[in-house]
Amino acid sequence: MKTLFLDTSSRYLSLTIYQSKAVIYSNSILLKNRFNEELLSIIDFAFKTLKIDNSEIDEYYVVVGPGSFTGVRIGVSTALGLSLATGKQLYGITSLDAAALILNKYTKQVKISVATKLRLNEYAYREYDFKMNKYSDYLIVKKDEISSNTYILGDYYINVTRCYDHSLFKDFIRGYEPFYMRKSQAEINFDKAYSL
Repeated sequence: MKTLFLDTSSRYLSLTIYQSKAVIYSNSILLKNRFNEELLSIIDFAFKTLKIDNSEIDEYYVVVGPGSFTGVRIGVSTALGLSLATGKQLYGITSLDAAALILNKYTKQVKISVATKLRLNEYAYREYDFKMNKYSDYLIVKKDEISSNTYILGDYYINVTRCYDHSLFKDFIRGYEPFYMRKSQAEINFDKAYSL
């Protein structure tokens, strides 16, 4: 079984392809704002490198946010197009959950907090206790509310698409709808203009 896992929620594009639980292709590229220009050619390059095509992918995963508003939409719509073309299922996972799984797997920490920048001084934030299997709600916090041991996505790069083989991965799977912690500025302006 082959699995394609895509993340466009940060300035990096990360693409990992698994055969069963083994990584057979992984690539992360700093694209900043060029996802719409480069994404399909990078996926095509991965398929050509492995000598496979999209019809051989059995399941798809995509990071649904929080993160780059435009990046998440491009990633989700691309993954959805690939999955619809084959009739295979598409699943989502948040960037916070995927990062926490990676940190737990490689650092063996059982208590982890992860945040990612939203707008202005706001951050999406979640705490994880892997020993007790307890996880906080997704919260919006200010920078000064974040402890110094919190892993902040964007300050350091982590390839979250490598979390697929974590034993708790399936516990964090969700739908593929983009997951935003707040409305976009366009939505806020629309609501103000129409008093919603």
